[in-house]
Amino acid sequence: FSVDTFFKVYLYGLAVFGTGLSESMLASHIVDDLTEIKGAKGRVAIGQGIANIITATFGGMGGSGSMAQTIVANHSDGITGLCTFLTSMFQLLFFYAAYDFVNIIPLGAISGIMIWGAFKLFDFESILQALSAVLPLRVRNRINLDCKTPRVDALIMLAVMGITLCLDLSIGLLSGVFIATFAFVWDSSTRVVVERELSSQESTNVTYSVSGPLFFATAGGFCDIFPIEEIHFDPDEVIIFLENAEIYDHSGMVALKKIYDRFIDAGKFVAISSIS
Repeated sequence: FSVDTFFKVYLYGLAVFGTGLSESMLASHIVDDLTEIKGAKGRVAIGQGIANIITATFGGMGGSGSMAQTIVANHSDGITGLCTFLTSMFQLLFFYAAYDFVNIIPLGAISGIMIWGAFKLFDFESILQALSAVLPLRVRNRINLDCKTPRVDALIMLAVMGITLCLDLSIGLLSGVFIATFAFVWDSSTRVVVERELSSQESTNVTYSVSGPLFFATAGGFCDIFPIEEIHFDPDEVIIFLENAEIYDHSGMVALKKIYDRFIDAGKFVAISSIS
């Protein structure tokens, strides 16, 4: 072990770590859905990390949860921790004592088991959901397709599948997270709503009720709702009501402070209510 070796392998280690942890969490999520029992995902992650470190110390290869094997175990009533323990014990037995017996098992048998596991894992309804995402409403009504999936979800599903097949699982997962994050930012940027309430023309105060997330993607649009040339005509007392708004980051705080300063510079008294 040396610093030079570390800099050569750390990127591969991070990729294997992220991929292995993601697959284990996905496998745990599938088990939770199949058994309707919430598992200890944190304990799974810590146990996997410790086991991989010890394995690597002795020159072995790390591992992670397998969705296909999880499906096979579940359909064979292997739904407790005893199943995991017995799986590892039998693997040790085959590796160190019964490898001659393993060599006579036809490879086609193992392939058949994996194909069966993939068949059980596949959600055929997802094909209809992906199809419904690209069809207009009138077509869905004509063929009685009573489901609607956001197009972004279908895009993420297809992108992760395609990138995983062309490159590898870690890049596919990162791409899916990136697309989902971009879609959330894009969607949230249009969800900030400001309602202006003025009881009468002679009222001495005005209330602005803000709804939606305030963060870097919505900060600019939020400031544009309060143009300097219009707030001069507001009454002398201004209340900014934030009960239905969430400030997520520093950009949201800066945007709120910018609006506050605009009203102060216009000679208004400003009160900010229900800030979180």
